[in-house]
Amino acid sequence: MPGALPGFSKATPYFLISPAMGANLTQLLIRFSAHGSALLPADGIETTLSVQAGACKVRIGPETRIFGPGGYAFCPAGHALEFSSARSGTAVTCFRKVFEPLEGSKAPAALFGDAKTVKGKPFLGNPRALRKTLLPEDFRYDLALNIFTYEPGATLPFVETHIMEHGLLMLGVRAFTDWKKTITR
Repeated sequence: MPGALPGFSKATPYFLISPAMGANLTQLLIRFSAHGSALLPADGIETTLSVQAGACKVRIGPETRIFGPGGYAFCPAGHALEFSSARSGTAVTCFRKVFEPLEGSKAPAALFGDAKTVKGKPFLGNPRALRKTLLPEDFRYDLALNIFTYEPGATLPFVETHIMEHGLLMLGVRAFTDWKKTITR
């Protein structure tokens, strides 16, 4: 169900996961119309974002980048996150949570990247299950942003269980006919 937020213009937020649903994080899909904009205020919430379609400008503090599909960023708690100049059809997914600092360390800085430039590595040694790690593996980040690619027949070697909460965004699935070709080669 679409929602509404102050600071959003020609942008519609969809809350997929939220504290009101019992979670400790928010997964937010934002769909933009032409020239859409959105402002998430500076507060104690950290945010990761990933652009799935279209293009827009993303500003965190003094830095502004133009993102298309595959663009991603980390916005530290205490910094505003601004989207502007969105093309019609732009879709951005944000994961937001209260920042839980590691005792005795500084909060991580803003980070910008493009998933297309990150090389996937075999997950747990399986070359058919690749993981792109988008945020540095640094304990100052109290969250992770990864893209998993599973080739046909690839699985995790265990039932997925863990203590951390997470959201999930399915980026795509190959058609069954493509899978069949791959399996029979």
